[in-house]
Amino acid sequence: MKSYILIFIISLISISVSAQTLDDIISKHLESMGNERLMEKCYITSKGKIVQGENEIPFISYNKRPNKFRMDGTIYEYTFTQAFDGKVGWVVNPMMGINIPQELPETETANLKFQSDFDGFIYNYKEKDHNLEYIGNEEVFGMNTFVILLTKSTGDSIHIYLDAENYQTLKTRAKASVGGVTKYIENIFSNYQSIDGILSAFDVETQVEGITLSQLIYESYDYTTEIPDSIFSMQIDETEEVPAEQPDSSDHKSGD
Repeated sequence: MKSYILIFIISLISISVSAQTLDDIISKHLESMGNERLMEKCYITSKGKIVQGENEIPFISYNKRPNKFRMDGTIYEYTFTQAFDGKVGWVVNPMMGINIPQELPETETANLKFQSDFDGFIYNYKEKDHNLEYIGNEEVFGMNTFVILLTKSTGDSIHIYLDAENYQTLKTRAKASVGGVTKYIENIFSNYQSIDGILSAFDVETQVEGITLSQLIYESYDYTTEIPDSIFSMQIDETEEVPAEQPDSSDHKSGD
């Protein structure tokens, strides 16, 4: 009987330690990333390029608190846009014959909504109906990491790997359908720099089954320039305020 009691007590202690460890990891992660400074901001304008093979696609993205997002990119003479206005996700993609704003289906809109979260999906995750679980440690790129399992409100899950030394995000791993086949997609974050007290990755590499699919290389982050609500709307309006600057297609490179 005593042995069962001892096991029960140890189980209670383990649960308590695990819960405290998760809270501690989250707290230190948010502190490391400059979340306190981010809470003071309402706008993010970032610029850079998407590298896919030998192609370089310049882009500008806009985020506005709490969950508005827009990205414009240029490849050859075509400019594409994907955006979320807080409720509706939409896209313009001339290369696919979509020359005017077209509303996205529910699944893609849900992904954009998740991506548009200004404070990130870890901050206040309970209020967003997400669930976080600390599931152990794992070596990534020769570094010890805390592995956090995020289960989104939609039921989809993402593994988040945080550097156990500085609590920065090293990579995320999630399942996705690629050509009708379920595969693992990893986003690898590097080249962190502090801008106005906020730590941001300037290099994000996306891999599918270990093969590099694309790379986002950021050139700048701007947290001060105001962004009008109108640029997130899919409504066509001749008086609509448009972004002050479009991606420079002159930087586009191709192997052709």
